Formats: sequence, structure tokens, C-alpha cells
Amino acid sequence: MTPFKLSPGGKRLPYRVFVLEDDLELSLVIENVLRSIDSTIDLDWSTDAEGAITQLKNIVSVSPMLPYDLIVADIFLDGKTTGIDFWRTCQDLFPHTPVLITSSLSLDRFFATVGQESICPPYLQKPFTVSECRQVFENILHYFSRRAAKASWDHYPTA
Repeated sequence: MTPFKLSPGGKRLPYRVFVLEDDLELSLVIENVLRSIDSTIDLDWSTDAEGAITQLKNIVSVSPMLPYDLIVADIFLDGKTTGIDFWRTCQDLFPHTPVLITSSLSLDRFFATVGQESICPPYLQKPFTVSECRQVFENILHYFSRRAAKASWDHYPTA
């Protein structure tokens, strides 16, 4: 089932996704998978964590509302800042936006990298198939769009 994002009035809205990935071939795969879920999807990209953090901080300064439905981040990137550092920044900037971490790390190494005191983000281990990628994206988008819709409806008085 392909999830849809709906406004409180029931109008279908495009998803907004931010992708932090320095592998251009994999970026194309991710883009194709996301566009197969929603052809009107609004995608923003960065290939390095420092640039991505700057982009997100600029967005927050203009509009503090949740700008993204999903953020996807690779762990190992060019530069000093990792995808884990980026995820922690996203937790501060957008605590209600899901961040999906991707890497070739084993699950044990991933959990060790995230740390025991942290709430662990969803993880998609590389290499992954297109169907695995699509299923994870759809599940996250569907779950969080339903949660957001419920939260927006909770503000309306009931009769």
C-alpha cells in the first residue's frame, strides 16, 4: 500500500524528504524509489553533513514548522561530521521527524556507534534491494503521516 500525506481538509500533499548521501549512484536509486512512492515528492539533497546541517538550520530560521516527512542519512561521509552527528542535530532541530540511517555497518556495529544512551533511529543496512528500500520508506512515511494526521486532528474539539 502506498501511503499518502493528507492535509486536515483531506487534500493529498506531496511528501518532503531530505537525503544526505555522498554516493551519487545510490542517490539515484533512493530518488527513484521515493518517486515510485510519490511522483510529486519534494526532495532536498546534500552530499556532506556540514552542508546538510547548514541547510536545515537555514530552513528552521525561515520556517520552524516540520519541513520534512523523512530524513535519510548515510553514516560515513566526506568531512569530519558523520551521519550520526547529523542525526543528533536533526533530533534537536526536528524532534518529531523520522531519520533513517543507512550504512554498510553490521547491526552490532551500528548499535555500538549510536551508543547505549540514545534512542536508536531506524536503520537500513547496505547493500539493500530496491524492494527493501521501498518497504522501509513506505512504512516510515505511512506511520509518521498517520501519527501527524492524528495529532493535527486531536486539536479539533469533538462534539
